[in-house]
Amino acid sequence: MRFNTTFRILNKMFLVHVQFMTIPKVGTVGMSARVPYTVEYVLFYDYDNIKDERLIEEQVVLQENYTLGDSHVLATSEYGRHVMCIDRLPVREKREIMMASSCDYDFKRGDRINEGRTWILRVLEKGERDRPKYLYSIPSPYNGLRLQSQAHGMFLKYFYGADVRLTNPDGNTELEFQSYKTSSKVKLEDLIKKHKPSTKVKLEDVQKEAQMVQRG
Repeated sequence: MRFNTTFRILNKMFLVHVQFMTIPKVGTVGMSARVPYTVEYVLFYDYDNIKDERLIEEQVVLQENYTLGDSHVLATSEYGRHVMCIDRLPVREKREIMMASSCDYDFKRGDRINEGRTWILRVLEKGERDRPKYLYSIPSPYNGLRLQSQAHGMFLKYFYGADVRLTNPDGNTELEFQSYKTSSKVKLEDLIKKHKPSTKVKLEDVQKEAQMVQRG
């Protein structure tokens, strides 16, 4: 909740902006949109209350207007959605695209609020809430036109079971994760080993595919 108020002292007018925020009481872990060791990001969107028909319509328009690749949709609640696109983008272009979307306003400003200067989407359970569940992917005719984050793509594929078309990978296999208190870089295979993926795959299969993708 936020509100503005003004008051006058002598011949000066003061504007006060006040915002109340709920402090999380339950910890969880989120994935960063930043590609480690670069100043580029993949696209994350957080929609608090949206119908799938409207979401699909918007994502298709964004794909067309900005020549973006496939969009991968996860459910966080009945009408809560996370969307990821694994195209790598400079921060200025990413901000422009996010501002053109109808995703949560505070989330759009994530890189200016977060101490890691990035956008974070939850990937694990939070209290009694399940971790996000993969629903569907929105294919784009421009998929693979831009360089894609291999690590984000493989995480979506093996952790969530997403239908990822990784056709122009960057070869990176590291991701950044944040708890509500700390942040760290994590090897993709270590995360898959620690947390049970949504699909039944062997770690050696993940590593084998990563090597094949890197060799092209």
